[in-house]
Amino acid sequence: MKAFKQSVPLWLVAVLLAVSLVSTVAALTITPLGNQRISLWSGRVQDTDFSITNYNVQHKGNNKVNVLIELTNADPGNAHQANVTVQLLNSNGDILIEETQQTGSVAASGTWSSTFVFTQTDIVSQYDNVFIEIKQTS
Repeated sequence: MKAFKQSVPLWLVAVLLAVSLVSTVAALTITPLGNQRISLWSGRVQDTDFSITNYNVQHKGNNKVNVLIELTNADPGNAHQANVTVQLLNSNGDILIEETQQTGSVAASGTWSSTFVFTQTDIVSQYDNVFIEIKQTS
């Protein structure tokens, strides 16, 4: 019966309380995870007959970016059309601004070139990467 009458040392209570508090805070802490982009396409997607033969990014001050693109219709027998979308992405991969242009009919083995002009306050310091998407329409 004497074992039940002994008191617990105060330092042990303080240590247990501190460990319990730290463990509770660590368990309740929310760690934010970064966004991840995944493709929802699991099947095969037909390649486009267009290929990018040249592109150039030009900074025009702090508020303007020009993206020059040249495409070639790789099909030697048929003319094709496409929608070309250029996106400026930030370091997280988020779209800051985008523009889409239609190529019109590009002759067999022909080329198409255009300049995409992006104007936005301080866009030069905000964008990190350029994404070019070609959707062939014919």
